[in-house]
Amino acid sequence: MDAENAYIDCNKRKTKECDLLPIREAELKSILGQIAGKKDKVSKIILYDDHIDFFMTDGTARTHIREYPKGTYYQTPFSRKIFCGCCGSSIVRMANHGRPVWICNAKKSDRHACTHKYMKEKELYEAAKWAVDADENLEMQIFCRIGKTVSYNDRIDFYMKEGGVRTWQRQ
Repeated sequence: MDAENAYIDCNKRKTKECDLLPIREAELKSILGQIAGKKDKVSKIILYDDHIDFFMTDGTARTHIREYPKGTYYQTPFSRKIFCGCCGSSIVRMANHGRPVWICNAKKSDRHACTHKYMKEKELYEAAKWAVDADENLEMQIFCRIGKTVSYNDRIDFYMKEGGVRTWQRQ
């Protein structure tokens, strides 16, 4: 893998002990250049899902707010985190007449396999916005704060990483 496409990842990610969102090495180098100018001015870097802390050699600290990476392994902040409440299958994103919708994977394969109704992406994001109570950097907030999502025909349950469940009544 060339340096432009190399990722910096938590070494515990492979054993599923950590779900830190990876960052491209080139992106981190670019941010480092903007924050510090030179690498030798930074004594320590700590990566979080939603921000990066740079601790400078002069004792100060600077923070960079991360945006959710588009077009990566995680196509949306819901990728691999949303499940059908009717049958337990994963819910996947697909296009319906050019518009993104979320549908039970079992129903996608066999329309009689599950009773879950498809969900428009707009509804899913509206519900998630309510669940995380955020307007800014919404996709990153969804990724960081929602651990699992279960969709039923009448509601969506958001299992928050900090604990608890927030339930949205579907229209």
